[in-house]
Amino acid sequence: MIGIVENDRIFRVSKGTRLADDLKKDLGSHSGICSDALARKLPVYAIYRKSQLMACYVFRKEDHQLVCSDEWTPERLPAKIANETDLCICRDLISILAWKNGWTAQFHGHLVKADHGALLLQILEGLVFGAAMGLIVWLARRHLVISILIGCTWAAASVLLFLNHEIEKQKNRYTFRD
Repeated sequence: MIGIVENDRIFRVSKGTRLADDLKKDLGSHSGICSDALARKLPVYAIYRKSQLMACYVFRKEDHQLVCSDEWTPERLPAKIANETDLCICRDLISILAWKNGWTAQFHGHLVKADHGALLLQILEGLVFGAAMGLIVWLARRHLVISILIGCTWAAASVLLFLNHEIEKQKNRYTFRD
């Protein structure tokens, strides 16, 4: 689940999960719109109110851009809920785009992109932090192998932690531009 708006729960659906099976069953004759996207590991979002499917959004790749190609809604969502839902989905798309350099996404007229410069800076900071910790251990213990192992482990953990923090920061900062 990526978010809650009023009583609606927003999910990013993954292939092979129970949610994917439930979504296909709930879509009934329209299940073809999500089956192909899930098979190709493209983003699919489902909005449920309790156990009732309210909307489904399916993305496709198009020249280094993720574009909402199909959507299914049995009834129109109220404007406030639709706007907050769009914002939640756009913010989640940043976490997908963070791993696709040069990619953008388009959802209901809103352009979404990740700041890869900031992500690269976090990688560099993590590596430098790991090297510094390795140097500190080497200065304290004078064991080269141990200091290299600790430095590399610390660098890997720092990079993952710093990247996750930067992605969350970019997601929280995202707003619609009028």
